[in-house]
Amino acid sequence: MEVDMTRIHNFIEKNKSSFLKEDNIKLTYMAFLSYAAIRALKEFPLVNSSIEGENIIKKKNINLGIAVSVEPNGLIVPNIKNADEKKYSWISKGNF
Repeated sequence: MEVDMTRIHNFIEKNKSSFLKEDNIKLTYMAFLSYAAIRALKEFPLVNSSIEGENIIKKKNINLGIAVSVEPNGLIVPNIKNADEKKYSWISKGNF
């Protein structure tokens, strides 16, 4: 699957210095990818489910784990609990 990230790229390029200066936030693609994943899980709740025996258990919370490389050869996965409820003041509005 291909995704046109032109609007996201242009938004990042236009706003990265102001986000860094005003909020000390390094604006990256990861925030936008996380936002898309959260929206998808809200729209398709069966993806956020598990199977226990013969039952499908729909999870009520959306927790987001993102793998992060740690030098020299490690990997950690921080878990953002209730990611859909976190205040993404600028990204939650979709102003990009």
